[in-house]
Amino acid sequence: HVARDMKMALHWYLMAAECGDSQSQFALARIYNGDVVVEGLTPNIKMAKKWMKKAAANGVDAAVKALESM
Repeated sequence: HVARDMKMALHWYLMAAECGDSQSQFALARIYNGDVVVEGLTPNIKMAKKWMKKAAANGVDAAVKALESM
């Protein structure tokens, strides 16, 4: 059994997103938007939009749709 460590996941998503990984960009956007809870992290809409735009630009259809409602 492996415990879920969202803070560590956030770290790795950030590393991958900064390297251009579109799915990590989308995951970060969802985390910053508050869709995924990370203990100690307050939702940050500005950061959510930043990563959502990058994910959309990199071809993530769900990010394109999410931007329409942000």
